Amino acid sequence: MQYFRLAGSKQEFLRDLIIMVAWLFFLALVNRYSQFPIYSIFPYLIPACLLTWKYGLSWGFIFSGLASLAAIPYNDLWKYDENSFFWAGLTTYFKLTGFAIGITYSRWRVNMKNKN
Repeated sequence: MQYFRLAGSKQEFLRDLIIMVAWLFFLALVNRYSQFPIYSIFPYLIPACLLTWKYGLSWGFIFSGLASLAAIPYNDLWKYDENSFFWAGLTTYFKLTGFAIGITYSRWRVNMKNKN
């Protein structure tokens, strides 16, 4: 069973991968150096959802983890103790993977509808 499928050429995959990593890097920089970090989950959903739709759930899980790391508000680390910081990161990961699973199910339903 192929877990990491590539739709299209390797160049197209690498282009998508570089764009999404750059997007997460930009969000991490904004969280690090801005006075107002991004607390909304939606900017972090973009790479996870797009890569899940195009390349499958495994890539969605990977980019959900990367997006969870990019979502760390570095300026607010002093507000968290170790336990609450862990749970905040874990719940962010669960939210993003929940969207990835929903996207995978939606894609499956669209494919089933198109076959009929």
